[in-house]
Amino acid sequence: MASHPLPERRARVAATLDALAEHRRLLALLLVWEIGKPWRLAQADVDRAIDGVRWYVDGIEPMLAGRAPLDGPVSNIASWNYPMSVLVHAVLVQALAGNAVIAKTPTDGGVACLTLASALAAREGFP
Repeated sequence: MASHPLPERRARVAATLDALAEHRRLLALLLVWEIGKPWRLAQADVDRAIDGVRWYVDGIEPMLAGRAPLDGPVSNIASWNYPMSVLVHAVLVQALAGNAVIAKTPTDGGVACLTLASALAAREGFP
């Protein structure tokens, strides 16, 4: 996404956030099923990812002023207990900033939830 202009990156990230919000319940249920996260905390994990990235979508310009994307890919490894609010949040913000991003799912759970989140992002044009 580094080669895409900021308005296009912003539109793709915003569309991804809308898709995540639309599937919020399923994403949270997957966290309950996969890692045994309590329902309220699973919803909060999904919500923190969505709300946190929206904050960046709304105010990214001053943060990027005078900066260029990083030369190489940014790697992310999330803890097993916060796959959405750590990993998905980081990946979307880094892509919004124009960086190439790679991510590793936690070995202790969250793969189905993260796979769904990634598929929703791919539908919105993420590579």
